[in-house]
Amino acid sequence: MSVLATALYQQLPSSQDQEVIDLPGQGRKLLIFADSRQDAAFFAPYLEQTYNKVLHRRLIFNTLLSDQDGLDGHLRLQDLVHRLLRQAEQAGFFHQTQSLDERKRIVTAWLQQELVTLDHRLSLEGVGLLQFRLACPIHWRPPVALRQSPWNLNDEEIWLLIALLLDTLRQQGVTTFPENIDPGDECFAPRNREYFIRKDQAHSKANILSWLPTRGSNRRQNLLERLLARSAPDLPSQQKKEAAKEALSGLWTHLTEANSPWHDHLVSTIRSVHGIVYRLSHKFWELVPLTEETTETGLYRCTRCRALTTYNLRGLCPTIGCDGSLEVSDRVSSREETNHYRALYMNMLPIPLSAEEHTAQWTSDEAGQVQERFIRSKINVLSCSTTFELGVDVGELQTVLMRNVPPTTANYVQRAGRAGRRTDSAAFTLTYAQRRSHDLTYYSNPRAIVAGKITPPRIFLENEKIVRRHMQAVLLAAFFRSAFDQRQRLFKNIGDFFRPEGGLANGTQLAISFAEVRLAEVQAALQRIVPEHMQKAVGVDDWSWLRTEDNDGFLDLLERVEAEVTGDLDDYLKMEIEAAQAKKYMDSQHFQRVMQTIRGRSLLGFMASRNLLPKYGFPTDVVELKTDHLANPIASKVQLERDLRIALSEYAPGAEIVAAKHIWTSGGLYKQPGKDWPIYHYAICPICNRFISQKEDIASICACGASLRNEQSKTFLIPEFGFVAARNADRTPGESRPQRLYASRVYFAEYATTQPGQPASQLHEFHTIGMLMRKHIQISSYYSRFGKLALVNTGIIGRGFRVCQQCGFAGVVPESAQTGNRRRQERIAAHTHPRTGKPCNGFTQTHHLGHEFLTDVVEIRFEGLTARSADPALWRSLVYALLEGSSLALNIRRDDLDGTFYYYTRGNPPAIILFDNVPGGAGHVKRIDEEIPTVLQATYQRVNNECCGPETSCYECLRNYRNQPYHHELQRGIVRDFLSKILSETN
Repeated sequence: MSVLATALYQQLPSSQDQEVIDLPGQGRKLLIFADSRQDAAFFAPYLEQTYNKVLHRRLIFNTLLSDQDGLDGHLRLQDLVHRLLRQAEQAGFFHQTQSLDERKRIVTAWLQQELVTLDHRLSLEGVGLLQFRLACPIHWRPPVALRQSPWNLNDEEIWLLIALLLDTLRQQGVTTFPENIDPGDECFAPRNREYFIRKDQAHSKANILSWLPTRGSNRRQNLLERLLARSAPDLPSQQKKEAAKEALSGLWTHLTEANSPWHDHLVSTIRSVHGIVYRLSHKFWELVPLTEETTETGLYRCTRCRALTTYNLRGLCPTIGCDGSLEVSDRVSSREETNHYRALYMNMLPIPLSAEEHTAQWTSDEAGQVQERFIRSKINVLSCSTTFELGVDVGELQTVLMRNVPPTTANYVQRAGRAGRRTDSAAFTLTYAQRRSHDLTYYSNPRAIVAGKITPPRIFLENEKIVRRHMQAVLLAAFFRSAFDQRQRLFKNIGDFFRPEGGLANGTQLAISFAEVRLAEVQAALQRIVPEHMQKAVGVDDWSWLRTEDNDGFLDLLERVEAEVTGDLDDYLKMEIEAAQAKKYMDSQHFQRVMQTIRGRSLLGFMASRNLLPKYGFPTDVVELKTDHLANPIASKVQLERDLRIALSEYAPGAEIVAAKHIWTSGGLYKQPGKDWPIYHYAICPICNRFISQKEDIASICACGASLRNEQSKTFLIPEFGFVAARNADRTPGESRPQRLYASRVYFAEYATTQPGQPASQLHEFHTIGMLMRKHIQISSYYSRFGKLALVNTGIIGRGFRVCQQCGFAGVVPESAQTGNRRRQERIAAHTHPRTGKPCNGFTQTHHLGHEFLTDVVEIRFEGLTARSADPALWRSLVYALLEGSSLALNIRRDDLDGTFYYYTRGNPPAIILFDNVPGGAGHVKRIDEEIPTVLQATYQRVNNECCGPETSCYECLRNYRNQPYHHELQRGIVRDFLSKILSETN
C-alpha cells in the first residue's frame, strides 16, 4: 500500500493556491480510507516513515551526483552533512522553526541510518546505486598467512576479504555514531542501541557480538568456509572449519594488536564487567555513487540470491549461507529494470510528505485541528476510518485511495465522492484489493462495487419496540422530576434506585405508584409524540403498555430489572457472610467490593442496557483505555474508547493500539477504589456450543447431556471500568503491525428471566409454523426480547490473563505458567501500579475477559427426519442464508442482523439463533418471527441463483464483508437442497 500511495502522491499536481505553494508538499493532498480504525491509525505513520526514507535516499544520491568530489567517490559520511543539508533545504523539507543544529542533526541521522540500515535489499547499496567503501589505513600491510596455503590470496584479495569481514560488522550495526546522534533514537528502531564486538563470548543482553562464533557458526566463519570451498575444494569439511576459525583469530589479532594501523578504524572502549570491546568508526566510510560515469567500481549480481555487491572475491556472494556465484551486472540494464525503489531513488521528485490519522481516537478538539491542517495543506495525507465518509468539506481534493474494498457500494460512493467536488477539478480514485475473499470478489468484478445497487435507507415508524422505549423514557423523565421536586431524591446510580440506604423508599415502588396515577400531562405527551396510527397498538389511551400479557410492559420490565439487581446483591451478600464465617477474609472483602461495583453503576446506562430506555443506536457499554496518567503530551489529545465487545480484544492487557503516531500498550484493567470486578464461572459446551455462566461453580453436565468437566475451571471477569495504558510502553510505530489479541465469536447463552423468580426455561412457548408442516420436517420458532449473548477473550491459546486484584495490573499468562486451581492466588513478579508507577505487592488471579449483553432473538428449530439426516455442514450456511433472506424479504439492513446456532438437546439438529445486532435490539427479529414463510421463500431465491458452484458460495448468495472467517465453510447448494424439501408441497 505504501508503494501505491507513494507513486500516487508523486503524480499529484501542486496546488495553484499561492498561499500554500510554499508549504512542504506544495499543497498536495491525498485522502486514504480504511474500514478498520487501527488500519487507518497505523498507516499514517507507516506511510510517512516509508515515504520519507525513500525521499532521504533520493536526496543522498542526488547530493553525490551534484558534487564532483561525490562523483569521484572522495566524500565520507561526515563530508556529506553540509551538502545534504543544502539539498534538503532546497526541497522545502524543514520547518522554519528548526535551527541550523537541528537540521544538521536530522540529515546526519539520515546518513547514519543508511550506513547501518536493516532493509539492505531496498537501500541505495542494495539496489546498486551506492557503495560504502572502507578507507584503507595508512601503512597497512597484508597478513602474510593469507598468502599461504590453503588461502593463497594475493594482496588485493586479502584487502577484499578484510573489507568484507568488517562490512559484516557495519551491517550488524557495530559502529560508532556521530557526536550529535543518539543511538537510542527511534529513527534507528528496532536496532536503536549501541552494539560492540570482542574476540569471543557474545553477550546478547549487553549488545556485545563475537568476532569468532560463540557456538556453531556466524557470518564471518561462514564467509571464510565458503571462500575455502572455492580456494581449496578438496580440503575436508572439518579442516575448513578449523582453518577458518584460525584465520579469524589471526585477523582479530591483526586488527587489534598494539600499534596496529587499524586502531582508528576499530575503536576500543572499556565496558564495566565486560572489559575491552570494539566498534567500527563511522568516519572511514566513503560513499561512492554507482553510475555509468563511475568506471573504477564494478557491480556484480549473485546468480542465486540476486543480491548486488561491489565486492568480488573469487566470485563469492557476501550473503550468509548463499552458494551462488557473482556475475558482472550491466549498469545500463540495471537502470532499465523495473525496480520500483531504484527508479524512485533516481527520479523521485523531492516533495516532502506529512501524514496524520483522522479517526474517533482523537478528542473532538484535536480531530478538528487535524482536519483544519489538512484543509490548509499543512498535512498532505489523511488516513481515515469510516468517520470521514460524510459531512465534512475537505476543500480542493483530486484523489482518494482506499486501503481495502469497502463493504458496500454505498460506502464506495461516499468515499470516492470526497474527490472532485470542485467543478474545476477531475477526480481519481484508486482502490486496493487485499488478498481476502471480499476484496478479491470485487477485484474480479469491479462493476459490482462501483456501480452496484444502493438500497435506500428506510425508517419504520411502526416499530413497536422502539416506540415503547420512548414512551417509557417520557414516563421515567416525569417520574425523576417529580421525585426530585417532592422528595428531593436524585437517582444517580443503581444503588440509589433499587436498594437505597437510610430507610428510603425503593425507587421501583415509587415509580410504580407514580405510573399508576396515569397523569394526564404524561398521556398528552405520549399522544403528541407517538404516531397516531400506532397509539392503539401500543396502548397509549388505556395505559395497557404498563402491563402486558407477555410480561414485557414497562412495569413488568422494571420489576424484572429490580429482581436482577437485588438478586445479584443478595447472592454476593450471602457469599460474603459465608466467606467471613469460614475466616476467608480476603474473599469476604472481595464480595463487599463487588457489591459496591453493582451499586455504583450508572442508573441511566443500566436502564438503557435493559431495554427500559432507548439507546438511539449507540452503545452504552463503552469503556476507555486510559492514558491521562502518562507524561506524554499526546496522551491528552487522544480519546481511546470502544464498545466493550470490541474492547475485549483491542484493549486487552498486552494488546497494542496505534493512535496519534504512537503505540499505546494496555498495561492492565482500571481499578476503581473500593470496587471489584464481578467474576463468573463459565463453560462452553463442546457438543451444543451453549455458553453457560454462573456466579458459583457450574454443573458438570450440560443440559444437552455432554460432560463439562474439562470446562469447569474457567472464569471470566467483566472489565466494566475500562483499561489502563502501560506507563513505559509508549513508542512510535515501526514497519510491523502491533500485537493484537482476539476475542472469540458471539455465543448464545440463555434467555433472561422475564418474571421475577421464575426460570426462563419454563417460559419457552415455541409456535409451530403450520403452513410449513411436512411429513418429515417441522419448523417452530420462539421470539424473546431477552436473549442473552456472550463473548470472551481467553488470551493466547486460552491461557488467560493474570490480574492484580489490588491495582489492576494485568498481563498474558506465560506459556510456562501452571494454571492449577482456579481460585489460587499468587504473587506476580514485582510489578508497578499501572497508573501511579509505584511498586505493588498485590495478589493476582488468572481469569479470562468476558461480556454478556441482551438483545432481541428469534430461535428457529428444524425437527424431523429431514433435519436429523442433514449434513452437519448445513447449519453454518443456513444461518447466513436466513440472514440474507430476512434482509431481502423484510428490507432490514443486513448489518443490523447477525446469527449463530447451538444444539439444545443431544440427538436433535441445532437451533438457529438470529439476533438484532444493534444495542438493545430494534425489533427486527420479531418481524422475522412473524414472517418465517416469507423469509424462507426469499432465502431459497437467494441460494437458488446459479451465481456460483453449489459446493461453494459467493457475494451473490451467502458471503459478505462481515462473515469472512467462515467463507470456506459456506455452501450455497446444501442450503438450496434443504429448503427445497421444506418448501415442496410433495415432501
